[in-house]
Amino acid sequence: MVRALADALTLLRERRLNACIIGGVDSYLEPELLRTLHQLRILKVPDQPVGIMPGEAAAFILLERYEHAVRRGAAVEALIGAPGLGTEDSHRFSGKPPHGQALHEAIHQTLQRHHEPTDTIGWLMGSLNGDTWKAREWGHVLTRLPQELTSARIWSPAESFGELGAATAAVSVCNAVRAFQRGYAKTRHILVWASNEDGGKGALIVSECPRSTHTR
Repeated sequence: MVRALADALTLLRERRLNACIIGGVDSYLEPELLRTLHQLRILKVPDQPVGIMPGEAAAFILLERYEHAVRRGAAVEALIGAPGLGTEDSHRFSGKPPHGQALHEAIHQTLQRHHEPTDTIGWLMGSLNGDTWKAREWGHVLTRLPQELTSARIWSPAESFGELGAATAAVSVCNAVRAFQRGYAKTRHILVWASNEDGGKGALIVSECPRSTHTR
């Protein structure tokens, strides 16, 4: 999702596109997949209180160059950018413990590209899902985050919808936008981070749009 966003932003900045739709679809409710996850002891079940709870979702986002959206009179619901990317050399089956370096690098890139103080980011939305592997990874990242982010709220789509796989980051972005629109974000910027099973890591910033530009 974050890599797709970065590619889309490049195409938009180069004016090769006026608009682009990106998103994700996934389901962890397919019977064969559930059996495999259970055998791997990844599912949260009565005899294993730590693990993921399966879910499914589809989420899509329309990205446009700001001036193009304003010109056509669209409602600009949020601003998005500052994507950061990383790749981890360890994963669940690599035999190496998670150390969070690639995810930290992706978040660091995003913070470097965010042109406002770090303490303006009041919410972190990410891929925590009850799985011990991701919890350990995030624990390592937390020790390296700037002190200004230690008081930021933390939320994951898995808390409300279960594990959403490839749809997780898109659902996080959509929830960030709705938090701004419905007035409960209590911050101007939300950092969304993603950690994939294949070692891919990413982060981005969703920002509240000035009220004057919601509609034109």
